[in-house]
Amino acid sequence: PIILDLRVKNSTKSPVSVYSSAITVRDEALRHKVRIIYPDILLCRLAANQEVEMELHCVEGVGREHVKWSPVSAASYRLLPDIKIVKPISGGDAEKFAKCFPDGVIAVGKDGKAVVKNPRLDMVSRECLRHPEFEGKVELGRVDGHYIFNVEVIGQMTPTQVVDKSLEILIEQCDSLLAALN
Repeated sequence: PIILDLRVKNSTKSPVSVYSSAITVRDEALRHKVRIIYPDILLCRLAANQEVEMELHCVEGVGREHVKWSPVSAASYRLLPDIKIVKPISGGDAEKFAKCFPDGVIAVGKDGKAVVKNPRLDMVSRECLRHPEFEGKVELGRVDGHYIFNVEVIGQMTPTQVVDKSLEILIEQCDSLLAALN
């Protein structure tokens, strides 16, 4: 484990706030590698002549062992929406059609016709199918094999690092399984 220290003494007559920036790395060799990600977290307040002294142990782990090691708050995937305009939608109907989708999914061209601009932004509400004027003019579906992953992280790692590390672990598990089968 990496050992950190927190030693703060209030020698004043007024209260003092102790922030995470006061935590130091004990091992000199690790000081350039380890840093406090959020230095402005209030840890405690010390009254006059109070002090706090702590030894903190950092241990690396994975979320499978305990949720405290999970760098992800939410992860999801979905198939890429497929929006096909099979018959032209123009004029006022094009504007109405565009409003059936989140901003940026459908655009109205200079010729006044609706065109699919960015299907990735669609949340597949299927709202356009409620309107009789669009019946037979649009087909909604999903692109098989084209997945959109959404990974929300909470600080320790970037989404790319989380996915890369997850893939490394998956490959290790597959290798272990193949070795056990052989």
